[in-house]
Formats: sequence, structure tokens, C-alpha cells
Amino acid sequence: MAIKAIANDARYRIVATLAQDGAAHGCQELIALLGVTPPAVSNHLRVLESAGLVQTQRRGSQVYVSLARSDVAYQMAAFVRAPSGTETA
Repeated sequence: MAIKAIANDARYRIVATLAQDGAAHGCQELIALLGVTPPAVSNHLRVLESAGLVQTQRRGSQVYVSLARSDVAYQMAAFVRAPSGTETA
């Protein structure tokens, strides 16, 4: 399920962004990064949450997204951080 979730370019970019620094990112930042509508980001986040890759947290009126604290999320983060052409164990 996790591989299928990041097979979409936008969802891959969300996970890659979160994996770069491990910090939570606001939905508005992801909207700007992807250049898509808020409903599209919401849909992508719903798929990633269902796959156990991300978690969301509401802080006031803002929603922040971070990598889920799960083995599969950390494995996917390692996968997207790996330089192209190298294999991970």
C-alpha cells in the first residue's frame, strides 16, 4: 500500500519534502510546492495517511503534516532520500 501511495508524483514529492528535514510542514506550504488546489492536497494527504506514511496535526486554523512514526514511513523516507541509482537494503 505504501509503494502504491507514493507512485503518484505529487504524493512522492510530499513524502520527499517531509523526509528531507523530518519537520512538520504546513498544508499551505505543500499547496505552494505542488502548485495544486487545497482539495487536491487534502486528497493526497488522505491517501498517504491511509498508507501510514504521514500524520496531520491541527494547530489553531492551520494543519501541519509530518512523517508518521511508523516503520513503513521511515522505510519510505529512506527510499525517497536515497540518491538515484543506488539501492537501499
